[in-house]
Amino acid sequence: MIKVNIIAGVARGVGLTLGTAAVLALLAYIATQAASWPLVGQFIADLINEVQRHMPST
Repeated sequence: MIKVNIIAGVARGVGLTLGTAAVLALLAYIATQAASWPLVGQFIADLINEVQRHMPST
């Protein structure tokens, strides 16, 4: 019984990790494609400029 529960726990952990990685990769791909859209691309450019403006210079 302990062996079965250990295997089930490992399988759930691996499945959750792979599923999360796949979803994050898909979201990253969509975000890179959305950067070329006129409205979204300008928003991302403005966001990057604001972040860089507020970062301390080194």
